[in-house]
Amino acid sequence: MSLNNITSTIVIPSMSDNLNIIFGLITRNFLYYLPIIFLILGTIGCIGNTVIFLQPTLRSNTFCIYSLCGSFVDLVNLSLNIIMSYFTSYLQIQYYQLNSSLGCKFLCHTLVFLPQLSINLTVLSLIDRFACTCSLTSSIRRLNQVKMAPYWIFITFIISYIIPIHVLIINNIIPGRGCASTQPVIYAILSIIITGLMQPSIMLIFVLLTYRNVRMSRQRVGLVIIANPAHRRYQFVRTASFQILGTACLSLPSTIMYGFSIISPSSNRTAEQNTIFYFIYNVTYYLFYLNNVKSFYLMTLTSRLFRKTFFTILKKLFFKILQKEYPILLTNIPAMNNGTIRRFKSQLQ
Repeated sequence: MSLNNITSTIVIPSMSDNLNIIFGLITRNFLYYLPIIFLILGTIGCIGNTVIFLQPTLRSNTFCIYSLCGSFVDLVNLSLNIIMSYFTSYLQIQYYQLNSSLGCKFLCHTLVFLPQLSINLTVLSLIDRFACTCSLTSSIRRLNQVKMAPYWIFITFIISYIIPIHVLIINNIIPGRGCASTQPVIYAILSIIITGLMQPSIMLIFVLLTYRNVRMSRQRVGLVIIANPAHRRYQFVRTASFQILGTACLSLPSTIMYGFSIISPSSNRTAEQNTIFYFIYNVTYYLFYLNNVKSFYLMTLTSRLFRKTFFTILKKLFFKILQKEYPILLTNIPAMNNGTIRRFKSQLQ
């Protein structure tokens, strides 16, 4: 009589397997849907900016014109970049599997050009605020003329198109990889310099110059006479500072992670390190597109006059709807004035 020895093997999952399971669940249940969430929030923000900046008392202000153009570019960028990313990640439709070299170059350049144009329009609005704080005799104040706004927008468009011109040169069809960069190290370095360093630095410079002009104007004219205008301009400086901080915090991580992926290839990392790296890379990639969402919400949170203007407009729309549906109930309610909107306009002057 013989006994059969039955041996059972217990498989203990490794650390990389556990991380793959955890990060996979987070990616499938959360990260995949971020593009749709960002698009919804961006659309709401664009509508909010449009409602405010197209008010009769604000539509002739150059800052409002530049900000409104930036909101439209943000929405276009979200619709193209974010939705394409959603198709790539969730629906497994790979846009980089192109057969045309020209199509590859044009698509990659467009995907870089739109975020560049959005941030540059924000820079243009900051330059406009700096110009309005200069002395009345300064030639820089000509930047605030409404008739000059189309020219400055066109110049910003051309500059934004030229800055990522390297994408047209170094991106092409690569056998086995599809549409990708032929010089990834150069591409990563230029991305870090342009997106992560140059744009936030330019924004910071003009905010500091605006702050300096506000302080100098207070010293020249006196604290009592311009207390309220100076306070409003300080609100703008604070709001602009949050815009810069938000741009830097959302742009730098993605460019750094992209540069790190080029400097340290996946073959040089362990399985656990690759799992962590690609998860963080995906998170920072999606967070970069919050730059196209943040404008309306940061303005609402940091600017009291912007917030009051927005709610005043909502109240007016609400009462107009009620007046149309129930005219008898609202016959004794006085018409709302535009005082809050006028105060917001004075902040921009």
